[in-house]
Amino acid sequence: MVPDDLAAFEILAARVGLPVPALLRTWIADGRTQLPTALDMTLSEFLADSPLALVGRPDLEWLSPAEAATAVDDWLFADAQAGTRFLPFARSGAGDVYAVIRTPDERTACGMVWHDDETSEFASPDFASWAAVAFAETMTDLGPVTGRVADGRAVEALRTDLQQAASCFSPEIANTLTDWSLRRTRIRPFRAGPRARPSDAESLISQQEFEAFAGQLELREPIELAITPPWELP
Repeated sequence: MVPDDLAAFEILAARVGLPVPALLRTWIADGRTQLPTALDMTLSEFLADSPLALVGRPDLEWLSPAEAATAVDDWLFADAQAGTRFLPFARSGAGDVYAVIRTPDERTACGMVWHDDETSEFASPDFASWAAVAFAETMTDLGPVTGRVADGRAVEALRTDLQQAASCFSPEIANTLTDWSLRRTRIRPFRAGPRARPSDAESLISQQEFEAFAGQLELREPIELAITPPWELP
């Protein structure tokens, strides 16, 4: 199914008018965006041996080509969104969609399209930058990946995940993320949001390190778009 999935995504990308990003292409081709139809082990055991891409983001569910095409056809098509083109690739548990975008004035970005908000903000200039920031954010709180991967192998799975993506990052970004992933874990203060009280979290990097890293990769002025939700379309 993997060659078929990649071919189907390429067909959708050609229809939308956006290329499949190199890292996403690699993940799809390697079968790292979809679980096998049958498992002879528990999911946590499978993820320890063969981590899905961005295994530390359990809130992220990769879309199949058919699901991505449905999102485009239902509401994320250019005529419905003031000329902006979207290539969806994942969704959150709440139904929001992650997508690569290109605006009518040829600006590109990557991020989340809120399905129930009037606007969405895109801070990453491309898919690779978005993925690099996602890897770094995972390292600030290993709780989600620890709860997802069996036998205390969360950091090992994260390192494997990163190693399989590193060639699609610049050498500087790849080296920074790899060096961080090889640190020993420690307990650090962690805030789940700007107003949240700090709590203790097992981590590889501090939130201050993450914020500095993300600030180097993200757009100085994020792209903000008005989004027409599906229920407002004829």
